[in-house]
Amino acid sequence: MFRINVEKDISFSEKERVVEKIRDTTAVLIAVVKLLPGQEIAKHVTNAKVSILINSGQVRLAFNEKEIFLDRNDFITIDKDKEMCVKNISADTSTFIITKAPN
Repeated sequence: MFRINVEKDISFSEKERVVEKIRDTTAVLIAVVKLLPGQEIAKHVTNAKVSILINSGQVRLAFNEKEIFLDRNDFITIDKDKEMCVKNISADTSTFIITKAPN
């Protein structure tokens, strides 16, 4: 069994983007991401099916020429081989959990 509290157990830097891998196996990658206002994960092509759950803030997800705006508690899945970019568009820090399977 593995248990973690995202707010209490992961220390986030106040000055930079953070990607904290919680689980990283061949079967699955689970990571918590923190983006400061205006920060983004650069455009890239997904190498597995990706799921994203927003914990705080608001992000803009751009993929395949579409834009989707996600708020706290929103959940989305993106298929493999899709071009995507995630940007924090809120005035505060955005945090979200990403899962990729298989990794």
